[in-house]
Amino acid sequence: MGIKFSRILSGVLASVMIVGSIASCGKEDNQAPSDVNVSAASSSAEKYATWLTDRLDGDVPDEVVVGIGDNASYAVDMTDFENDGYVIKKQDDTIVIFGKTEDGLDRGVRKYANAIDMGETVTDTTYHEGERIEELKLFGTDISEFVIVYQEDYNRNMQFAAEEMRQLLKKATGVELAITQSPEADAHKIEFRHTDDAELKEDGYRYFEEDGNLIIEGAVQRGCSNGTYRFLDNELGWECLIFGDSYLPEADLIEITEDVFATETPIMDYLYVHTNEWNRYVTDRTAVAWNAAEMSYGPFDHAHHGFSRHEWTNVSVNNHTGQICYSSEGNIDQTYDKILKYIDDHEKAAPGNKAGVTLKDIDVSQGDNNRYCMCTDCSKIIAYDKSNAGPVLYFANTIAEYLEADGYENMAVHIFAYFSTKKPPEVTKAHPNVHITFAQNGNCSNHSMYGEECELHDKFDDFLVSDSNADNNVWLSKWCEISDNVIVWYYALDTVLHQYSILDFMLEDFRYMDEHGVRGMFWQITHHGFGVKRVEQQLGVEINWDKDMTEEEYEAELCKILEREYGPGWKYVREYIDLMIEATDRIGCFNCWGYGNNTYPEYDEAFMRETYKAQIDLIEKAIKYAGSADEEYRCKLLSCSIYYSSAFSHYFIAYENGDTAMLDEMNDIYDVAYGRIVELGFNPEAIVSVDGGKCKVWPTLEEEAWNVWRDLNRERHTGKSADELIDPPAWVIEMDNAETEVIPA
Repeated sequence: MGIKFSRILSGVLASVMIVGSIASCGKEDNQAPSDVNVSAASSSAEKYATWLTDRLDGDVPDEVVVGIGDNASYAVDMTDFENDGYVIKKQDDTIVIFGKTEDGLDRGVRKYANAIDMGETVTDTTYHEGERIEELKLFGTDISEFVIVYQEDYNRNMQFAAEEMRQLLKKATGVELAITQSPEADAHKIEFRHTDDAELKEDGYRYFEEDGNLIIEGAVQRGCSNGTYRFLDNELGWECLIFGDSYLPEADLIEITEDVFATETPIMDYLYVHTNEWNRYVTDRTAVAWNAAEMSYGPFDHAHHGFSRHEWTNVSVNNHTGQICYSSEGNIDQTYDKILKYIDDHEKAAPGNKAGVTLKDIDVSQGDNNRYCMCTDCSKIIAYDKSNAGPVLYFANTIAEYLEADGYENMAVHIFAYFSTKKPPEVTKAHPNVHITFAQNGNCSNHSMYGEECELHDKFDDFLVSDSNADNNVWLSKWCEISDNVIVWYYALDTVLHQYSILDFMLEDFRYMDEHGVRGMFWQITHHGFGVKRVEQQLGVEINWDKDMTEEEYEAELCKILEREYGPGWKYVREYIDLMIEATDRIGCFNCWGYGNNTYPEYDEAFMRETYKAQIDLIEKAIKYAGSADEEYRCKLLSCSIYYSSAFSHYFIAYENGDTAMLDEMNDIYDVAYGRIVELGFNPEAIVSVDGGKCKVWPTLEEEAWNVWRDLNRERHTGKSADELIDPPAWVIEMDNAETEVIPA
């Protein structure tokens, strides 16, 4: 059922050669020889002349001059260029490369170098000059003739959609349209409307032509803003506007005809992608919080330890204490009184109005532990429902009934299906206003949610933490039967420098959630940046909008995102991903919580040893052909994991076998990984992990191996028992005896 990614192993392994030598990967730029053909028009451009000469190993076939900004001597006027714009042109017998800024010149010299390296003819090129779209016609009329209209029954999302349409069309064409609720009778309109069409649910939209006007008809909650973004995406080619690094290609003319029509409803009413503070996306849309008034979110949120955050009763619930007694009438009454006060305090602080914020959900989910009350009443409910979730659902249903009786008909009540409450009640059904977040917790990160490739665990501990998705499939399927309001807490946790990917089954998982009627997903995919999580995040959001995406369309979307992420060398990254996925396929199931440090890999080390040269070759080519400094940065981030995993997979075998040549090679490889971690701005003493902890990377391979990898990993790599292993280095023995940290001499 999974995406069958192409296997490129035999061809790559048969012909692989590492680009240059390992030592050269981290070399400093050389100064340009004095007799080369590249000159700088100003001192600010000199480093780019040096870079270009070095990039082409001094073999520059043309006389080239590089510069920044306007230059009358070379007839260069950069006034109408964007900051990242550049021009490449032939003037007499000289190739002239100028950028609007240093960023533009950087892109320009890379474009020239890649063309020469690929044996392509260098042609006159302008990049980001003038407007991205020189001319946009809507139904035969120039876009400048239109006004944007929204209705009198607007909410904040409709108003926001109109504002976004205006600012994005201005970015695209330079034309700023007026927004009005009272257009002239003969005006050409881009008009927003609300619809209560149930098929569109809360996020869907449709757009079409009507009497020469563009109509964007959206579901009341978020349909209008989504309609704006998807119209610009579908019709203007604006990529990833809803989430990710958005980009609008240049065009001389775009004509949108009267037969234009599209309608889409996403899989999820709620999709929250949990990202990093340090790794923000560069986007053209206006940045707003996921729960801002502009997004008009209803009760869809995910449960996140509400009892720990709010202390609804006098019993403190956290990671170390037990849960409350869920059957206690006193606890129910006390919680309900505090909820009413919470609602009242919120409404006083932010009274509901057309453009304001109203409270739509109450989180009474459990604290982060598995210690449930086993009093007589709770035990009776547990026996009745054959699940620890019975008392929890009884409690939530009661709170929801109280709220409904007091006039809060649509107030959602959030609870977890987490730890042993992942097993659903066998009898009790969920109140329509109770929302359940199924926290997979311990799921297998190597197979799809269908669980067909996982081993079914007939036995598991009281926590019901299982690294088999076959188990989770049974439990989640039942929750979806007893509730229409299930949200999945989807774990795809990062592993610092031991990376893996879920790209081979992401489409399956979204199909699974669509088939089961899952209404939302909290996607815990926070990461350090060393893998392809950014790609997975952006691709997941695109799948959410195209649930009928074929495997061929999925592959095409993946390749488009890879090109935007890694630049002209993206195809090498695509080949590497196949190797990465094969490495994890070979080890079967692994638990999502294998993260946070660099002790254990989530891939087959033997396969890594077979393919490490191929992987290094591919990533170095991707780095070489990067089209911008940002693309090179992301390629180098990915390379850190490849070099690190190569050294990890070889070290102990080489050490046990006394293979000094291999140890020397792995030392060089590890030095590249460590050097790039520092070069890219990380503090190797304390790389922040996804749970807020810190992960240290040691400066030498020997220190990393014996401080982080040893013991079990030595036995696993070498196949020897502990008694058969040779002695560690003297400094390690000294450290073990002293039970304190010792730095090798």
